[in-house]
Amino acid sequence: MAYPDTAAFVRDLRRFSSFAGLLTALAAASLLLSNWLASMDAMRRVLPGYATMKANTAVGFIGGGLALSLLQRPANGLRWLLASTLAALPILIGALTLVLYAFSARDAAGDLYVDMPFGRFGASGLPAFNSALGLLFCGLAVLMFDHLVHGWRLRMQWLALAAAVLGFIGLLGYLYGAHSLHEGDAHGAMSLPTTLLLLLLALGILSAQPLAGFVGVLAGPGAGGHLARRLLPAVIVLPPVMGLALLIGRRAGYYDPSSGLVIMVMTNVAVFAVLAWWSARSLERSWARQRRAEEALRGSNALLETRTEELARANESLHRLSLTDALTGICNRRCFETSLETLFKQAKRYGTEFSLLIMDVDKFKSYNDAFGHPQGDIALREVARVLRAHARDSDFVARMGGEEFGVLLPRTGSDGAMILAERFRQGIEATVWPNRPITISIGVATFRADVASPDYLLKLADEALYQAKGNGRNCVVRADVPAGAPDTPRG
Repeated sequence: MAYPDTAAFVRDLRRFSSFAGLLTALAAASLLLSNWLASMDAMRRVLPGYATMKANTAVGFIGGGLALSLLQRPANGLRWLLASTLAALPILIGALTLVLYAFSARDAAGDLYVDMPFGRFGASGLPAFNSALGLLFCGLAVLMFDHLVHGWRLRMQWLALAAAVLGFIGLLGYLYGAHSLHEGDAHGAMSLPTTLLLLLLALGILSAQPLAGFVGVLAGPGAGGHLARRLLPAVIVLPPVMGLALLIGRRAGYYDPSSGLVIMVMTNVAVFAVLAWWSARSLERSWARQRRAEEALRGSNALLETRTEELARANESLHRLSLTDALTGICNRRCFETSLETLFKQAKRYGTEFSLLIMDVDKFKSYNDAFGHPQGDIALREVARVLRAHARDSDFVARMGGEEFGVLLPRTGSDGAMILAERFRQGIEATVWPNRPITISIGVATFRADVASPDYLLKLADEALYQAKGNGRNCVVRADVPAGAPDTPRG
């Protein structure tokens, strides 16, 4: 059965564990009751050569099965105590039986009888050696069920696996008529019901913790779990079935033992070759689906990276646009004020100097009125070009708005700022203009340590610009920063 949903498989395993424990207890109780109503001798007369389950073996299965079923739900104090007591029954019965066998006390116990409501059982009522060992393993495994430590869960599974192997060997002995696999002596045979219940209880214990130990591989969500769930039932069931079919055919005289062996080998090769091919095809399909998913993911990642780069370029372009004057292509007022604040902080911290120029195109309103705004825009673009041509690489040239421009001069004192301002003024004046000559007036302000803010420095440069206009325009005026100048914003 395929389980695409691992959670459903785990849930079904836990349900099977609870069902197996309850069924084991009910079946053992039913067999115990049948032995009471019809004695063992009567059962043997009905089924010659049939070994019945011993009463103490049935009691052990009842205790182990009920304990396993009780522990499936979260155990409170009373339920845990009851389950532990029930789990102790198969441990005590199995351990006591093994002690008697170990010390050869079985024959000496011939006079020991146990009076029970369902009959008298003496030494002949001892479980077979393999039955006692299976009961001990199952009881210990159930007792470890409630321990949350991973190591205990792994030990529980190994004990349950050992019990399952004992039951499986006994079942094969009955199927193939190999009595040595389930019989010890005249009174030590593991009965067929014992074999079946031991196998059922052991499988229930293995299913109780499907996410831990080696059982966790079977319930795993990966390719290993799917492969194990697909192959394990066939590996366990098919060889015994094929062996039984070939044994029946040999006993019927269809072929001799050598031919039967060849048929057995070839059948195994064919069946497991088909299983291997089927599993390989499934893994190939899973790998192909994974590869397609990875390719789709790589394509999505590449598309995402492309979109991210496009978005980054768009953001960068938008950022540049937000700092660029659309008409002239130079920095706008926002860019100018940001750069001014940065230079001001550096000058305050490191004691450097810088200067600030504010310039205005002379009589630009009359220029617009005489030649129109399109011609005025052309003139402003040309003014920006000339200013950039005469600026140094480290200077910031910006349009402040309208016909007003600003220039930041890093690492430039007052005298150097006057020289550069005069260069700008002369460059504008020397330019050949298409309609009429254009000139600019410039105000110069230089940073000093007692200037409290960039706005005050702008105010000083503005005042110097107004003074230059009052002096007849087309000139440069330097602002003097008074000592202890107040920090007043630009008006």
